[in-house]
Amino acid sequence: MGTLWRTLRTVMYKISVSGIGLISASATAHFLSVAERGTYTFVTFTLLFGTAFISGYNNYLNFAINRQKHSMEAVVGVAARFVVQILTINVALLVAALILQMRFAGFYDYSFILATMPFVILFGYGSRILQVMNEIEWVNRLNTLQSLLFAAYAVIMWLIYHFAHGGLGAHSLTMTLLAWLITNAIATTAVVIVAHRLANVSFRPRRDPELRRAMFSYGHQIAVQRLLLQANYRGDAFTVNWMMGSVFTGLYGIAVTSSEILWQVANSISLIVYARIAREEREGSMELTERSVRLTFWVLVIGAIGMLLIFAPLMHIVFGDKYARSVAPFRILIIGTMGYGVVGVFTQFFTDQLGKVRFPLILQACCVVINVGLCLILIPHIGMMGAATGSTAAYVVALMLCVYYYHRQTRRPIRGLFLPTVGDLQLLQRMLPRRRLHELGK
Repeated sequence: MGTLWRTLRTVMYKISVSGIGLISASATAHFLSVAERGTYTFVTFTLLFGTAFISGYNNYLNFAINRQKHSMEAVVGVAARFVVQILTINVALLVAALILQMRFAGFYDYSFILATMPFVILFGYGSRILQVMNEIEWVNRLNTLQSLLFAAYAVIMWLIYHFAHGGLGAHSLTMTLLAWLITNAIATTAVVIVAHRLANVSFRPRRDPELRRAMFSYGHQIAVQRLLLQANYRGDAFTVNWMMGSVFTGLYGIAVTSSEILWQVANSISLIVYARIAREEREGSMELTERSVRLTFWVLVIGAIGMLLIFAPLMHIVFGDKYARSVAPFRILIIGTMGYGVVGVFTQFFTDQLGKVRFPLILQACCVVINVGLCLILIPHIGMMGAATGSTAAYVVALMLCVYYYHRQTRRPIRGLFLPTVGDLQLLQRMLPRRRLHELGK
């Protein structure tokens, strides 16, 4: 299967995940109150920090195997040992949270977060192994599994709410968080089994002081960068939660979730070139990066225009009138999402090809300061619009800094990142030759 066709298939998978996620978001918005939706948003957003942290170390798999040509079994074993250590700490924290929950109601949210975290971490570990092997089809299928299972639960709950005139009442939030935990557990089991069989290496933790030092040297900086990345992604939402409460978190969460549907396309392209950016020689990697940035940028521009014209009016229908106030911040967030969607391709090139892990770290730190700083200044005056403005401003700055640093490192013209080339058009022609178009016409 050609690279472009694989990209299109991945985009279709991501669009499917977005559609499934939209169904889940719409259903939960109906059978949960706005405040309960805010708590659910807080829990699911916080879980992403665990994924971000461990992915910094798991990212070493790609660099070590595809760039430095280390043995897969050795690298996977060292990573497995680290994952076991992290899971042990997580279990200890969960026990403490369950004990504290008996006296302090505030630990209710954190108990669910810590109970689900091991599955989120293991899912990221298994997925990264599949990505290293370029098993993108399996990654796509397994990434769809959890979304599909949770959407089925959400639809059933919505039907119960609709026909039982109130559904499970006070138990709806607990049931929803339990469903999130169980569906993550099922998806994690599947991804670990598939990764183990396809990699054909032992997942047994192993000691290797040299590889361990290399992984930690590389992983510490990437892990902090990924945590800052999530702080940048979610800093606005957490600031809204802190300054405005769970009701506004529920409203703002719908705007964030809706705008990030556009990111699925950008993630598709990053996923396809994940292993190749590290594996290619410098010149080939630069050409691949520029083509990926161009394709991602223009698809995001077209998608953003379409969503502004079509999706905003649909939000009233999909989520109901009680989320009408989510539309205005959505319109601002979609602009930032359009710009920030290509940043992942840049940082992949900086870390996996050039080994420059410090710049993405500095980049995310700057963006977090801009994001949270503007949120603190603007939210007291214009509410959720201030949070959306702070987030979008940080995303635009991130794109500008990435373009500048790429040009500085490669000395290649900036226009090559955004203006379509003859090669791009030829690639499209090869993908759809006249004979194939004639066959499709039949």
